[in-house]
Amino acid sequence: MDEPVTQAPPVAPAATPAPTTTPTKHSGFGIASFVLSLFGCTGLALLIALCAFAVALRPNALDGEGVGTMAVGLLAIGLVALEMLALVFGVLGCLDRARRRGLAIAGLVLAGVAVLGIFALVVLGNLE
Repeated sequence: MDEPVTQAPPVAPAATPAPTTTPTKHSGFGIASFVLSLFGCTGLALLIALCAFAVALRPNALDGEGVGTMAVGLLAIGLVALEMLALVFGVLGCLDRARRRGLAIAGLVLAGVAVLGIFALVVLGNLE
């Protein structure tokens, strides 16, 4: 007896994968701006805490032309320069339209707040 030949069920063609778009990467300038501003803000916070601790121990610790006063001033100038560099990198990161700008904006805001805060402290320190 002849057995009927069974056919395999039709196989649907393989679904073509949806075109994937690779997410754009963060701007290198934006990453640099964010990291530099974090280092700068942390350094400035530690510097302010160190100065407050020194003045709490000895009220005249940072008066005059001592080595401590000079070290604090040089460290503050270096940290402000670091924040200014973070500002420049933040602006350059924001101008890069082909990349994500989230970290550039965050670095720009953090560095701007730090620079304005330091200048406010300088102005308040000079009021007598």
